[in-house]
Amino acid sequence: MSKKLALSLVVLGTMVSISCVGLAQGTKPVYYWVSHGSPADPVWTLFLQGAEQWAKDTGDDVRTSFHSGDVPSQQEAVRAAISAHAKGIVTSTPDPGSLTQVISEAHAAQIPVIIMNTDDKTSGRDAYVGGDNVAAGRRLAQYLVDHGFVKKGDFVWTPVE
Repeated sequence: MSKKLALSLVVLGTMVSISCVGLAQGTKPVYYWVSHGSPADPVWTLFLQGAEQWAKDTGDDVRTSFHSGDVPSQQEAVRAAISAHAKGIVTSTPDPGSLTQVISEAHAAQIPVIIMNTDDKTSGRDAYVGGDNVAAGRRLAQYLVDHGFVKKGDFVWTPVE
């Protein structure tokens, strides 16, 4: 859980850096935090708590939403953020390529987009905050081999979260 907390802090730090642009313009920035996860998932509630704390600490407005794996709903939420002239959008990506078009639309409106949790390198995002799941899997596999927990031919499955 401490890695997720650290990840939340990095997301918040990135949002702070975007916030400075809004402050320089003399307006109260509005940011959007959009998750493909569920409000019942403890991982996403931890991310949400970080976004809410950042809003409290900075006095900026952070509008949050969960989309429970509904890609069209999440795309529409990003478009709503664009229409509202968000200062920045932080979003998770449900599937590779699923947000590429809306990220392009955000950029056309001069709105930066940060992807959190799982990267989509081809999305056009401005930044990514999260871990490398493949590298984490390799480290776990090596640990299991090094400590004799698995033998040749064993299959190991690990959940993403």
